[in-house]
Amino acid sequence: MMERIREGTNSLPVKIILSLIIFSFAFAGVGSYLAGGSTPPAATVGDKEISRAELDRAYQNERARMQQQAGEQFNQLLGNPEYVKRFRQNILDRMVNDLLLEHEASELGLRVSDAQVKAAIRAMPQFRQAGQFNNERYQAALRQTGMSADEFANYMRTDLMRQQLVNGLQTTAFVLPSELESLYRLEAQSREVRTLTLPVEDFANQVSLTDEELEAYYQANRDDYIQPRMVKVAYVELTGEGLASDIQVTDEDIATYYQDNQSQYGSQERRKVSHILIEGTGDDAKARAQQTLDRLNQGEAFATLVKEVSDDTFSAEQNGSLDWIEPV
Repeated sequence: MMERIREGTNSLPVKIILSLIIFSFAFAGVGSYLAGGSTPPAATVGDKEISRAELDRAYQNERARMQQQAGEQFNQLLGNPEYVKRFRQNILDRMVNDLLLEHEASELGLRVSDAQVKAAIRAMPQFRQAGQFNNERYQAALRQTGMSADEFANYMRTDLMRQQLVNGLQTTAFVLPSELESLYRLEAQSREVRTLTLPVEDFANQVSLTDEELEAYYQANRDDYIQPRMVKVAYVELTGEGLASDIQVTDEDIATYYQDNQSQYGSQERRKVSHILIEGTGDDAKARAQQTLDRLNQGEAFATLVKEVSDDTFSAEQNGSLDWIEPV
């Protein structure tokens, strides 16, 4: 049996058939590889696309925010596939709306300056401590989100541009023709009013009430006849000026009180430092850091180097100076 099969494969017709089969598999494999290399976007808005990777990243960020805010209650909702589907769709709808606003703002020529971006970042409560912008919180937030300072600044620029468009629409005062027509009709309307006056005395003389009826009405409406609570207070006024004249304080008393309450007359230790930030953990970052240190040791000015080398653009404007640091 095997011998006959080997003999058949050596014939010309069988070789042609096998060649056609091999070519069909080869082209089918290449075609499927090329077709599978492109992933359709999650949505397309004009000439811009929202990739599935961008949607997944936005979904994960929003999910982490909701888990931190709602805790176990949100985790229970995630167990419902229908809720997860709606939750993901809402995020996609929001991303589509943001792209539409961004496109319209760009068409209108709206722009946001670098100074406005920096001011907005410094005003964000997430990056402030004791009422001041805290660079350490800012850098920690960037590391947590995996964004560079330039990427976050571009994100804020786009968001501020969208806010400009929305605020401009919301604060614009205009009236539709239909609203003007309704207002005109309302102001032009007229009413006829007829009144009838009934003197109370004419009815009071015809009414007679028994003591039982008066008692029953009183019991049913006792709250209307209760006088508000009143309090009579007697007090003695003691003032600091009146007591001070009767108190004598010696220098020894003052010294003893100071020793017992020194913590009230001191302030917590604070230190102010300046730095040059080198982002990254690889060999390139180490080489940049070593090169910067060598230049400092050779006598180059710190203020010059920080503006040239530091990846922290905010502190670089202040010669690398950070906010006051207090021990925890």
